[in-house]
Parts: sequence; C-alpha cells; structure tokens
Amino acid sequence: MMRSKMTIALTAAALLVGVLAVAKGASTMMAKPTAVGVVNIADVFDALTEKQAIDAQLKSQVAEITAQQAAKKKQIEDLEFDLNALKVGTSNYNKKQEELQQATIDMQVWARFVQAKAAREGGIQLERIYNKMTDAIARVAQDNGYDLVLYREPDLSQQH
Repeated sequence: MMRSKMTIALTAAALLVGVLAVAKGASTMMAKPTAVGVVNIADVFDALTEKQAIDAQLKSQVAEITAQQAAKKKQIEDLEFDLNALKVGTSNYNKKQEELQQATIDMQVWARFVQAKAAREGGIQLERIYNKMTDAIARVAQDNGYDLVLYREPDLSQQH
C-alpha cells in the first residue's frame, strides 16, 4: 500500500512538473500581436506628384491630338468643298474624290493608332506608378513595424 501511494505521489509530481513546463513554454511561445495597417490606394495615388505630372502631360497630349484632328477634319472639309465645285464624272472630279477618300481613310487609321498608342502608354505608366506605390507602402510598413498592410480601394459605385 505504501508503495502504491508513493507511485501515485511520484506520478502526480511528475505530471505537475510536466504541466508547469508546458505552461511556461506556451507562455514564452505566445506570438506577439500582429500589427495591421490599412492604406487607401486612391488617396495615395491622387497624392503622388508623379501622377500629377503625368496628368499634365496627358492634358498637353490631348490638346495636341485635338489640334491635329481639327487640321485633318479641315483638310477633309476643304476637299469636299473642292469636290462639290467640280463637275461629276470629269477626271478632276475623280481625282479629287480619290483624294477625299484617301484623306478620310488616313484620318480613321490615324485616330485608331492614336487611341491604341495612348492606351498602351497609359497602361505602362499606370503599372509603373502602381509598382512604385506598393514598394513605398511596403517600405513604410516595414519601417514602422507593420506585419500586414491591407489595401482599401474606393467604392466606385458611390462615385457616380
């Protein structure tokens, strides 16, 4: 009987030591709280000086393209005016009609080219700015000890 009491006491003591060791290990292994930051992408994007410079450049390009388009339209209008002054069926009329068709096609092709070029360049610039922005956000987060940064984008349905 004495022996079984001794075994029970030793087992209880070993169990207690084991529980205390696990509890102490768990307390030292507890993770620190996760520092979370939230960044509003639209606010950061709008505040970029580089974006403002690109907007100014884009406005200038739009003005230049608008002037070029007006000149092309004027050329077509002049050709139409000249064509209307000529007698239908003459060689001069046929030649002027070809010039008019060529100028119209040239303007349509030019307009498609300008649109495609603007879309391509805009996409490249937007990607470059976005990458710079996310790199800067990552640096600020690391410098300030944030473990996780969530990006908040504006609710576009509320902007219209």
